[in-house]
Amino acid sequence: MSAIIKCEDVSIRYITGDFKDIGIKEYLIRRLTHNYHVTEFWADRHVTFELEPGDMLGIIGSNGAGKSTLLKAISGIMAPTEGWVECNGKISALLELGSGFDGDLTVRENTYLRAAMLGYSRDFVESMYDSIIDFAELQDFQERPFKQLSSGMKSRLAFSIASLVKPEILILDEVLSVGDGAFRKKSEAKMREIINGGATTILVSHSLGQVRSMSNKILWLDHGRQVAFGSNVKGLCDAYQKYLDTKVMPAPEDLPPLDIDVPSPKPAEGKRKEKASDAPGSEKRDVIDLGGVPQNTEAGAVSAKKAKAPFAQRLRSMPRALKITFIAVLLITAVIAVSEARLPAKVQALPQTAQRVLYSDDATGVGVYLWESKLYVFVPREMVEQSGGDMTFYLGVVDSHGYRMSDTFDVNKLANGRFSTDSTEVLVIPMGRYPGYTHVVFGQLADGASSDQVNEDNMGQLLVWGGIYDKAANTGRIIG
Repeated sequence: MSAIIKCEDVSIRYITGDFKDIGIKEYLIRRLTHNYHVTEFWADRHVTFELEPGDMLGIIGSNGAGKSTLLKAISGIMAPTEGWVECNGKISALLELGSGFDGDLTVRENTYLRAAMLGYSRDFVESMYDSIIDFAELQDFQERPFKQLSSGMKSRLAFSIASLVKPEILILDEVLSVGDGAFRKKSEAKMREIINGGATTILVSHSLGQVRSMSNKILWLDHGRQVAFGSNVKGLCDAYQKYLDTKVMPAPEDLPPLDIDVPSPKPAEGKRKEKASDAPGSEKRDVIDLGGVPQNTEAGAVSAKKAKAPFAQRLRSMPRALKITFIAVLLITAVIAVSEARLPAKVQALPQTAQRVLYSDDATGVGVYLWESKLYVFVPREMVEQSGGDMTFYLGVVDSHGYRMSDTFDVNKLANGRFSTDSTEVLVIPMGRYPGYTHVVFGQLADGASSDQVNEDNMGQLLVWGGIYDKAANTGRIIG
């Protein structure tokens, strides 16, 4: 069975710093003088999974794990910084139930307003209005101003309207926890009805009970990283509960089996064959133009992957203002590239002025220097060329909570930052992406070695050269 959702090596980065408060002129000056500072934060890092039609995926993880950010990428609201997402079906994403309401309008008026934003016709809403109000249990509040409702009542109305959709892909972000206990059971039953209709569903929830009872696959995220993905829902939920109790992240070998032998879910036959009516997706309904949002999908959702026009054709069809902006960006990029063609004096002087020399080899010319919260890796161009396109720098860090992170950087591509001359390549790694780090293992990864295998005990076998830096003690040791 072909996958309906594929996420391949998805990484999403937020950048904060100078660019938020300065104009283009100041930006160019700071780039040319190498006085431009930004901070990178990776909300998600290397997330990979795929779902088949009818799957119910539960996503678990503590606050800040990157769950909601990942849902935005799948919904099409955000584009991944790295990797790609493919969705082969109509998506409805219930991410923020409280959006799209006017506090001064009545409950009745807001019902029509919110439904119109979701693409429903007025006739369809009128036919469904009583059932919407009954489901939300707001019969006595229809003429009340929306702002006078409690937060639970507002969420119930939003859920009642949103649950009218019958999508192929349904994304839920903590929406089954709205209202009181009785309404939560009712909303969960409504979601089961949609799921049983053949929808592929993704649920983010802090309720392990919901995830256990409703999901057939599970994804565990922690600090943006994928801890585990598989069909062993019970085993992984138990492991996650143990982590919540002990705050000790299990090693990969300590995790339970990721998959168990269960029959693959199949969409219910005939569930999607409906008679022509005013319901969403019907050819008869009035369509409200939401600025290019595909019909029969919620605002912000994306439909099946579309074939892209050739770049030249898309460029010709751009509005004039957009063309000018595009050309300006190209010119700025060219200026930046020229400005980075040479080593600035302060970087060139790092071997003598660095705050900390982590590694230095006069024979090969390789050096690793810590300066102003950045790691500078000096590699002779000759060595890079001799590597034949396969030279990887490894970096593993441990924070104050004992959480381990590792990254690899292709020295040939220097994707994260670079300075270059005829004789030297300098890889720049902002250490701000590893907040609270206390311990660092670094070096050139040996051919055939995996970054997941590197630790202090075997680094001599897996690293061509490298070392260890203990930030707290300000000490280190190296290997040749």
